Amino acid sequence: MALEQNGTVSFGSLLRAYRERAGLSQSALARRAGLDPSFINRLESGQRSAERSVAEKLINALGLDPADTDRLLAAGGHLPALFSRIGLHDPTLHLVVRILTDDQLTPEDRDEFREVIRLIGQRWLRHAGT
Repeated sequence: MALEQNGTVSFGSLLRAYRERAGLSQSALARRAGLDPSFINRLESGQRSAERSVAEKLINALGLDPADTDRLLAAGGHLPALFSRIGLHDPTLHLVVRILTDDQLTPEDRDEFREVIRLIGQRWLRHAGT
């Protein structure tokens, strides 16, 4: 996969990897997504970028799981699905990120914080029935 200058994987190379993993040609992916095959080629080569709606069509056509969906969205410069729903302005999200990125925290404290959040989340999901 081709890396960007900042060390991240490009949208095009990630799309190509997911397409190849699915065993699809560019034409087959284009048909599934309702796009032109030449557009898929330009996306994979980095000549074009994908608007979120196009990225979502490709994600659906590839049947990507949530983690791969978020990777492809992020590579295309889009917020991952859950962050898009909650919004980056959410104060609780900011608090969690601030704590997890605090250089004063020891790795053990950071792990303990993650565990507390995980346990609260599991409890909430159990009560919510999801």
